[in-house]
Amino acid sequence: MTSKDKKYRGFNEIYFVLYLMAVLLLLPEGKKIYDEYIVSEQNNAYIKSEKSSLNVKLKYINGKSTIISADTVNVIYPVGKIDSIKYNFRIINNNISNDIYQSDVNIESTAFEIIENNEGLVRFEWSPQKINSFDRNFEVKVDAKIFSLSNSEPSISSVRFAVNTYYIDDEIIIAANEQNNSNTITDNSLSSNNEFNIPQNNQSQIPLNSISFFPENPVTAMALTRWNSVVRVFGVDLTKEIKGLPKLKFDSKYDVKVENIENNSIYLSGITSAEQPYKVEVEIERNADNRIASTEFIVKPLLIPYPDYKKVMYPNYSYTIKTNLPRNNKSSAKLFYKDKLIISSEDGSNIEWIPQFSDTNKVFKLNRYIDDKVIDSKSDLRVISPPLPEITKKSFSNGFLFITTKSYGKLKNGSNNIITKLEFNRNKIEYQDLNGQSQYGDNYIIQVFRVKVNSDFNSIDIQAVDSRGEYSLIEKITF
Repeated sequence: MTSKDKKYRGFNEIYFVLYLMAVLLLLPEGKKIYDEYIVSEQNNAYIKSEKSSLNVKLKYINGKSTIISADTVNVIYPVGKIDSIKYNFRIINNNISNDIYQSDVNIESTAFEIIENNEGLVRFEWSPQKINSFDRNFEVKVDAKIFSLSNSEPSISSVRFAVNTYYIDDEIIIAANEQNNSNTITDNSLSSNNEFNIPQNNQSQIPLNSISFFPENPVTAMALTRWNSVVRVFGVDLTKEIKGLPKLKFDSKYDVKVENIENNSIYLSGITSAEQPYKVEVEIERNADNRIASTEFIVKPLLIPYPDYKKVMYPNYSYTIKTNLPRNNKSSAKLFYKDKLIISSEDGSNIEWIPQFSDTNKVFKLNRYIDDKVIDSKSDLRVISPPLPEITKKSFSNGFLFITTKSYGKLKNGSNNIITKLEFNRNKIEYQDLNGQSQYGDNYIIQVFRVKVNSDFNSIDIQAVDSRGEYSLIEKITF
């Protein structure tokens, strides 16, 4: 090779590099979508888009446009607590907009499909082969009215994403807008005519949607109870397009299983652990391309609440000790006095107990068990004698003294312990129990007495006596 040949070869290489750089500058980036979510101030709930753009690659083959690959599915979903939500989808191109979906209005469209479920999830799917002008770069704007029980007015949230189509030629991308000068969207551009070379006898050549999972993560439930959860799947019909049932991977002792499959939903259940979270993996295989897709989520046990009971009890009353254990055959509770078993419950049920008078002044221990192992022990349950009666209030009206008393507990025969008499430090004092004003509490009775007082009394001492013969403190009343 002569020096002249080398010189021309060097020039050719420089020109090729400059040409390649110029081509790269023409590569379409697709529409730049706002990376923000518009949220009104009334509520912190808003909507999100799974993807910021959907891209379709085209190529001229035998003079026809052929889809090489297509991403045609997006999912819009709410974030935060909502009661209900209404969507409006609008397609935009060069400031011309067409509504393609409203939650409460049916709008005909052959190229776009909107599937909304009752939990606020929306699947957006479009069919590029049904659009005549295949050089379209669209923007889809989604507006949502979010209704919440905590707010009288709905909050407003919006999100946008792009729908881009472009051609590839020997892996050099030529912007679709360079190929056609059509700049408007009309109803005619959304037709059922097939302008693309998609082989009708070989559907496997049609690009398949990507598969997206939306599991609840984490799943929470009380320890050792059965949880229920739903995994939403988009991009495949679970009832028709997958091989067999979804495969589950988990520790076998937690009994995770598929309860049901409906359209795009996998309904699962399982048992929470006693303490530690664990992972569940869900795997599906699509028939059309043997693609395996999976997701996973964590199951977290909620700590078992402490037992609930009165720490001070009186004899001959019926008490409920709420064990707050999971209602299954792994849970039990037992009440002890020292090492003697007094009463127990199985299957996580509560303990119903009536302390006896012989239990007075004793301290009892409550043990709770899971799988026959003690998870906690409480030694703070006491049985005591009812308190002494009390005079709680006194007042004067129309020449009478009104005395209010309070007595506690029951007698051995099961009847209520009441105030049977008032005693005074003076003779011939008349009084009356106003039975119509008595009040009954959980372990006490309030009574009201009307006392006739002589006008020459300067003071009087009163005591209330209950059915057990117990006396209240002396109440000294001065006139």
